[in-house]
Amino acid sequence: MYNVGCYVRRSRNSEKSDSIENQRSLLSQFISMKPGWLETRTYIDDNATGANFNRKGFRDMMEDIRQGVINLVLVKDLSRFGRNYLETGKYLEEELPALGCRFVVLGDNIDTEKNGDSDFMAILNIMNDFYLRNLSDKVRAVLATKARDGQKITGAAPYGYTRNPQERTRLIPNENAQIIHRIFEERAKGTSCYAIAENLNKDSVLSPKGVTWQKRTIKLILQNEAYIGNTVSLKRKVSSYRDKREVWRDETEWVRVENTHTPIIDVELWQAVQAINKNAL
Repeated sequence: MYNVGCYVRRSRNSEKSDSIENQRSLLSQFISMKPGWLETRTYIDDNATGANFNRKGFRDMMEDIRQGVINLVLVKDLSRFGRNYLETGKYLEEELPALGCRFVVLGDNIDTEKNGDSDFMAILNIMNDFYLRNLSDKVRAVLATKARDGQKITGAAPYGYTRNPQERTRLIPNENAQIIHRIFEERAKGTSCYAIAENLNKDSVLSPKGVTWQKRTIKLILQNEAYIGNTVSLKRKVSSYRDKREVWRDETEWVRVENTHTPIIDVELWQAVQAINKNAL
C-alpha cells in the first residue's frame, strides 16, 4: 500500500498544459489506475519558481514524508519538482531514499522503485537547470534593452508621477508634481529636510505612503533624478539565477538615460539643491 502525495507547481511563465487543475487531474487519473495506491494529499505551489525549494507546498510535503503521512511522491514531470540541479539532486538522491519515499515522475517515466538512481533522471535534472539559467539570461537581456531605452521597468512610479496608460514603462506628471516642486524650492532656500516634512504635515499634504512625511522621504525625493526627466535603472540585481535575493549593484553599473519623460523641476534648481545637500553632509 502506498499513501501518495501529489506535488503540483505552476510558475508565472508555465504553459497552459501545466496549470494546477491539469496537473491535479492527470495525477489523480493515474493513481486511480494503480492498485494499492491511495491518493492521500495534494501539495500545491502556485506561481512559484523552481529555482529553489523555499515553497510552502513543498515544505509541507517534506514534513508529511518525515511524519510517515505519505511514502510516495508523484509529479507530472521532473521540472515541476524543481529546476535547481544541485538541490533537486540532493532531494532525489539523498533525502527521499533515506526517508524510504518512492518517487514517480509520470511524464518522464521515472520510478525510483524500478530504475533507482537512473542516468536519465540526472540528465533531465541538468536540462531543467539549464532551462532555468537560459530563461534568466533572456529576461536579463530584455530588461537591459528596456533600461537602455530609458523605460521605467520596475517599481512604482515616483511620487509626482504616474505611469502613462498608453505606454506603461513611461512616466507622466500628476497632481502631486506641485508638491515635488515645493519640496525642491524650500530646500533651495536652505530649509532642512526635517522642517520641510513638518511643513507638509502641518498643511495636511498626503505623503507617498499615506502617512506622515518623514525626513528620510524628503531626502530620497531630493536625490531622485526622475524629477529632472532622467531614468536610472538596474540599480539592483539577483544574486544568481538560482538565488533570487536582490543585491545592490555598484553605481558604475547603473543605466542612466536622460530626457526620458517630462521633468518636474529644471536642472538649475536641481543643481542648487544638490549643492546644498552636499554641503549638509
